Formats: sequence, C-alpha cells, structure tokens
Amino acid sequence: MIGVGIAATFPRRPSATRTLPLGFAVGQWGLSDSPSPVGDRLMLTVLALPFGGGLALTALEAQLDSGAGFGAAVALVLTGPGAQPVTVPVGVATAIRLRAVNALGAGPWSVALSAVPSAAMAPVFTGAPSGSVAGRVVTIGTGTVSGAPTLSIAVTVGGVAVSPDGTGPWSVSVPSSETATTVDWVVTATNGNGSATSSGSSVVAADLSMTPVTAVAANGWQATWPAPPVINPVGAPQVLAVTRPGFTATGAATMVTDNVTVMARVRQPYPNQAALTADQVALSDFVYAGDTIPGVANGSTVAYPRPVCCWLTPDLERATGNTFTARLAVAHAHARGGRAVAAVTFIASDGTNTVSQTVSAMSSRQWASGLWAPYFECSLDLTGLNPATICTLDAIVYPWVGVAFQASVQGAAYPSINFTVLKFLNDRSGSYGTAYAYVDAGAGSNATGAVSATAAVAAAAPFQTVAAAAAAVKTFNTGAFGRAEAAGGVIRLVAGSHAHANFAAATANTFPLLIEAADPAAKAATIYTDNGVNVSAGLPAKVKFQNLTLRKVGASVILLDNGAGLANLDRMLVLQNVAFDRAGASAYAAWVYRTGRCWMLDCSGDPAGSVAMFNTVTKEINLIGCSLPGQTTTAVYNAVASLFGNGSDMANTVGMEPAAGQMFHHCLMSQSNVSGKAFLANTAIGPAGLAVVGCVMEATSGNTAPALAISADSVTQPAQNVSLTGCTVVGSRSNWLYQDTGSTTIAKSGYLRFNVNSYRNTKTDVFASNGALTGNWAASYNVGSRSNAALLGDNAGHSACGVGLWLGEAAAAGDATGAVAAPLAVSWADDQSFAGGGGGLGDYTPAPGNALPLIPAGLAPYPVDQKGRAVSNTGSARAGAIQMA
Repeated sequence: MIGVGIAATFPRRPSATRTLPLGFAVGQWGLSDSPSPVGDRLMLTVLALPFGGGLALTALEAQLDSGAGFGAAVALVLTGPGAQPVTVPVGVATAIRLRAVNALGAGPWSVALSAVPSAAMAPVFTGAPSGSVAGRVVTIGTGTVSGAPTLSIAVTVGGVAVSPDGTGPWSVSVPSSETATTVDWVVTATNGNGSATSSGSSVVAADLSMTPVTAVAANGWQATWPAPPVINPVGAPQVLAVTRPGFTATGAATMVTDNVTVMARVRQPYPNQAALTADQVALSDFVYAGDTIPGVANGSTVAYPRPVCCWLTPDLERATGNTFTARLAVAHAHARGGRAVAAVTFIASDGTNTVSQTVSAMSSRQWASGLWAPYFECSLDLTGLNPATICTLDAIVYPWVGVAFQASVQGAAYPSINFTVLKFLNDRSGSYGTAYAYVDAGAGSNATGAVSATAAVAAAAPFQTVAAAAAAVKTFNTGAFGRAEAAGGVIRLVAGSHAHANFAAATANTFPLLIEAADPAAKAATIYTDNGVNVSAGLPAKVKFQNLTLRKVGASVILLDNGAGLANLDRMLVLQNVAFDRAGASAYAAWVYRTGRCWMLDCSGDPAGSVAMFNTVTKEINLIGCSLPGQTTTAVYNAVASLFGNGSDMANTVGMEPAAGQMFHHCLMSQSNVSGKAFLANTAIGPAGLAVVGCVMEATSGNTAPALAISADSVTQPAQNVSLTGCTVVGSRSNWLYQDTGSTTIAKSGYLRFNVNSYRNTKTDVFASNGALTGNWAASYNVGSRSNAALLGDNAGHSACGVGLWLGEAAAAGDATGAVAAPLAVSWADDQSFAGGGGGLGDYTPAPGNALPLIPAGLAPYPVDQKGRAVSNTGSARAGAIQMA
C-alpha cells in the first residue's frame, strides 16, 4: 500500500470569536492506494479535525486533480475521523486536497496529497503451507500468500475428511493407532479477484502417546519410566498427549491437548552425578495438577501459571465521550497463536449497572519512546452507566492454557501499583463539571485571576502562580459543583517558567487535579521548576501533569511530593508527555519524592534520578512508552515500551509495597555501568510471577557483570512463574535460576522461550558441590523451554548440554548453541554492546541467513516485535526481541 500521512492530533484552542475553520495540517489526514478489481480506488483517511473556528463543523469537502486541474468541491460522507474510498480514473495518479466547512463557510484547502490506484490481484502462494509433526498432532501453517485473501483448508487423515477450526495455523489430532497415518491437506486462498491453492502432506508415525511412562511426579517435570533405554527426543521421540483446560478466543472454556516429550534420563545428585536414576526421566514441559494423560498417573501438584498483567491506562482517567478506552499488557507462559492469551474481557461498573467487552485480537502502537508494544484494548460503551460517576474497571484474562484470572478476585486489593482493578470517571455528559484556571507567571495576577467553567473566560484572567490557581479552583468547585476540593479542575500554564510552591491545601482526594501546558505544542517552553528549597508534601493527593517540562534548577531538593505512604496508597501522580530537564544539575532521587502510585507515560529526557528509589519512601512507578536513556530505574515496578538503563524486581523493603507480578515488556534496557546489570531479579518471586518479554538487554561497558541475572548468583529465595520470552541479551552473559549456594533445596522454575543470549548459565548442585541444591533442576533440564539461542555457549566454554554443565542437563527442543570459537551466525544490524561498538542503544536486527532458531508454527507469543515488525505465526519467525527487516 502506498500512503501518505502521520497519525497525529492537534489541539483545539479556545477562541473568543467565531471564524472560518482552520486548514487541515500535515498529519491530520492521509491518502493511500486501495487496490480494487479494476484499479480505480484510493482511500482517504481523516485522522484528526482542524480547529472549527469556534463553531461545529458541518461538512468536509475534497477536490480531485487527475491531470486536468482540480475539479469542483465534493462533500465527503465523512464528518469526522475515519476512512472513505474515493473513485478515481483507472491507474492514474490523482491528487486530492481537503477542507473543513462550518456555518460561516469553508476553510482553506490543505496541501494536496497524491497516490496511484492499483488493481487488486488474485492470491498467489509465494511460500507453501508446511506441516510439523509433534506426537499425534500435525500443525499446518498458512504459508505465505499475496492478495490479502481469506484462507480455508480441506484435510484428510488416512483418507478420511476432518474439519479443523480457525483461520490457521491449524492443528489436526490423529487418533491413536499402531500404524502410520498420512495427513493430507489443501489450503485455498480467496479474495475478490480469484483464488489459489497449495497442498501438502505429513506422515504421523506409529502411536507415540503409548509411552512406557507410568506416572508424573509432584514437581510436574519428572516422570517414572521403569528401566528406560537411552532417550532420543529428536530421532525417536516419546510423547505424552496431555489434555488440559484452556480458553477460546471468545473466552469460552475448552480442553487443549499439548504434546510433552520425554527429554532425558534424570541423573543422581552430587557427588553421584555421573550415575543415572533407575527410572526417572525429565519432560519437555510442566504437567499441571489439573492435566490428564491417558494411561499415566498424574501426581503433579504444580498450579497453572497465572497471567502477568499491567494496565497501560492510569488510574482515575476521565472519559468525556460515550466510550472509554483502556489498554492492558499481558504475558503468559503458554502464549501462542500470535498473542499472549486467548482473550480478555473488560468490565465496567458504576456500582449498579455493568457493561463489558471481550477482546481476542491484540492491538499495538509505537509509543513516544520509538518502541512498539502489543496489548489488549477495549472501547467500552458508557451510555448504560450513570454519568458523573467514578466507575470500576475490571478484567478477566483467559489464557490459552490454565484457568481464568480476574483482577478483582485474584489481583491485588485496590489501590495498588500491582495488577488490580482501575477506577475512571464517567463524565460522558459533562455533568461532573470542570473548573478552568490559567497561570501566566509574567502577566498573570493572583488578585485578578479568575476560575471559570468556560476555558476561554479563565484564559482572559490568568493567575500568577499555580498555588493561587489551585486554591481558587477549590473555592470555585465548592460553590459551583458542591465538592470542596480541586479534584477535576484543570490548571493551564502559559509558556514560561513556573516555580513550584506548596498547594496541598487545595486537596484532590477523589479525582486528580490536572496541570497542563495551555498550548500542548509549547511543551518545551512551558516549564515547571523547583524553587531551590524542599517542598515536603506540597502536592494534593492526586495530581496529573501533562504536556510540559519539569526542570531542576540546581539544588538537590524535593519537588513533587504528595506525602504518600503504605497507609495511604490511594495517593497518586501521573506524568504524561512530560520532558525531564536536569539542566546540568546533579541527580537527586528525592526530586520526585513520595508519589505513591505513579504512572509515567510517553515521558522523555533526563529525570534527574527521579525513577530511582530514595531510601524507603513510597514511590511506585509504572513506566509506559518512556525514553529515559541511561537512567537507573529502581523505583519502577512495571515497564512497557520504554528505553532506560536497567530493570529490576522490587526488593520488598520497608516503605515499599511488595511487588507481585512484575512485567518488563518490549523494552530496551541499556546498561553502561561496568558493574551493573541490564536486568536484575534477586528477591523472592511468588506465584504472581515475573515476565520479561520482547526486551533487548544490552551491556555496553564491560562483561564483568551479567547483562541478565534472574534469581541467580547466591540468591537463596524461591522463584515461580518466571517467563523470559522473545528477548535478546547482548554484551554479557545471562544467568538464569541458579542454586549455587546455601544448604537447603529451594524451588526455582520458569519458562525460557525464543530468546537469544550471548552466553547462558544455570548453576546447580555440581557447581556448589552440594547434593541438596537441586531445587532448580527444572531450569537445568530446560523444562518449559523452547527454541533459544546461546550464541557463544556458556561461560565455562561448553557448546552443548551435559551433566552439571551451565547450559543445562538437556537441550530444549529447537535450541541452537554456538561456541567462542564458532559463534552462531547472526550479524546484528548495529551491535553497540560491549561485544560491538560499545556506544549503547544498538540495533539488534538479525541479518538474513542468520542461525537463530525458528519459532514453531502456532507458537508466536506476540503479533509484533519492539520495532513494530510482524512476528510470523507460520513457523518463519526468529527467536529474539527483533525480527529481520
């Protein structure tokens, strides 16, 4: 598709007079080819409307020029954002320009955009669908086909027709049989211009589900096989057909059959590690307590892993229309089908009425950081909920494998920075009421400043200081809306420098007070600064800053502080589209001090240490779409689509809310401290888990310290439900779930899938010379792992798994391992790790022809990588955080 246009929005500014509409600006609309059977169609897309001159827009008009000059103005069907096809001469480059109309007349024409229409073609298969066999299941990929067609499939098993569900990839289960069976298929691709077919077949060997395994152990990864032979999981696999609960894309309960392969004989602990156990074998994946396996006694006590979730929407947002949009990032150990879980149901309630929406497809966007991240997004209809009401937003997450998880039931108690319900204001009718105040530090007056429910009136009489404006908003709210607080007020700062002073007395206990730039385009010139002295507890309980710059003027003083503590976690701070400017001053973690729950969205610059913990104060940050290169982020609980210096699990120290279910999702963590880690998890990880997914972790200044360490060196606390999925770790080693010290068996387990590591290490009882240190054997046997790369092997020089080796006891299916003398071929686009240029913020796009493992068809964990590139679900995607260009 050939297109012009950048998704953008532009502010509507208050006007004291009514004028013609402004013209459409670049980025407010686009024009692209829309292939049709004869090649006579373009697609005109309106992304945002221009300022209407103080009047409602009555129409949008277009003019076309196909080579003979612009014709007459034609009214569009569109009256707001959306897309409309436009018929043009066949195959002729056509220019179109656009204007808006109000009651006074038409505004100016926009700059013309042009595109060439093309004829749609019948589908063509450029890559044939392929079949992969695992036990008695054949997975048939969709292949690669042009023409945006609809796919269908016809399948026969041993000559008998079957009907697999879905749009592909398709899974076909072959009934138990002692004979080989052939699965044949024909995939048909159809669009409005024709169809194409591609066929293939796979042979399923004699019944592999009838293994000699008799029982699964309580740990879920060991099984009993009396007198097992030498095990060959690749050449002669023994497979258990494990049936387990799960969900469909509609959130309906179903049963899923997964194939779990016997991978290796289990050895005896140190000092007898050279000897094998008599009848114990290791499985490729965990068997859970609720699973069933024909002919096998399931003694597993392992619970199904919980989803790990993070709201990308802050608490207490304001919905001013008939819909409310919320976004939820999700990770799960059994992600597949191009998304983390099967579906999410969003539920909103005003305490009496309830509305809900179930979403199965994942959305994605590029954040201000430049990084992409996928998420589930809802658009809830609020017309059935009471207006001017603070509503509760709940979510039920339906994993592909396991049991449903509901924020209000299994999540944290509200309020919490951990995953719980959200609240939002349903102000669809505007009846909640908004008090506006403007602040002009140069020309404003606290004596004559005015608050009004009309923004233009308030703009005409600005205050000089924020503190005076906040106090006046509280007074206005009391009289006009019956709420004796500044909650819901909007203070707009005229460009200039505004020094902070204590305005906590304005109070905002039920809903945030919003402080924003009067002109969002003047973010860099609208500056909020400290005043050179500490201002303790100087903010109301709930405040949101937006579209401005925070500047440190020199001294290490407290700037933003709402007095939050563990006893009042309802307190919160939101910073959205805020630029941090340290202005050459020293960093000071208490500049942003006690925030309680804090959301930083689309923020950038140098936050002067403000995303780091200061002693044990309550500062709990969700970092969404931010670009803070080099920053230590020890106060960050969750991070999505963000660029920063390092991530970590939260130490459950005094003053901090214990972290549960942390997520680091499609982030770039670049560590320039030679002794630091790009990611570190060194505390207990409970059933709520830890998910590090789609991330690049880059060590740039040395390889003395690991780039990644999760429950590793000398950590003697348990770790559960840890997911490291689709990540790239470069510049130094990855240390994963060690039990290398102590005297007690500590349970540690996780899921290692589709990652690229420079080196990968797991230390066990053999390293520590202690037979009690076997609690991480699931990790050492690579249970729950699949298709990972260790470019250089392990740090002890090994390039293959073996007894007591740091790469593990047995390789996972699809793993690829290199050595120092013969690294796996990858050729990063721009290696700026310690192994490359050392400058940081490299581009870890693998070159064509690389040796990275493929993600099997049907098992892609997400639809896009952090560059927004598609992660194929047909078996052609590569391990790592970034796909090939």
